[in-house]
Amino acid sequence: MRQYSKGFTLVELVIVIAIIGILAGIAIPYYTDAQATARGARIVADMTTIQEAYTVYLVKNGMAEKEINTSHGSITYDKDIIPMLVKEGYLDQTPVPPVGKAIFVNASRYYKEINVRENAFYYFLNHADNSSRDLLVSLDNGGMDYPLNELTSAYKTK
Repeated sequence: MRQYSKGFTLVELVIVIAIIGILAGIAIPYYTDAQATARGARIVADMTTIQEAYTVYLVKNGMAEKEINTSHGSITYDKDIIPMLVKEGYLDQTPVPPVGKAIFVNASRYYKEINVRENAFYYFLNHADNSSRDLLVSLDNGGMDYPLNELTSAYKTK
């Protein structure tokens, strides 16, 4: 009479571990790219929210884009507009860009990937669109700015 042992052989266990390792090796890069793409989507969403809050402010107050007045009547500069929008209640808080690699799927070729460092990047409104002279939201690192229209260029219609 033959005895049958219950369980797995060492070869079967090694094969299963190898298959799991191969699948993990394939899945992990896709996971990290998904995180970076999510960071890029959050940055674009933050910038769009700032742009919309600014537009609502302009419509409500009926003023030209470069004549930004705070509640105490003084003109602010571009870097002061976002804190003013928070103070006036158009934004809940000043958005802070997420730290790490950010991938922008719909960006123009120079803006596909940005490595966002902590305390080095911030949002601001600038005169990036020379054709209309409108203020646009940009992500800035003190040396180069990334305007909203460049990060979402695939959505633009001509």
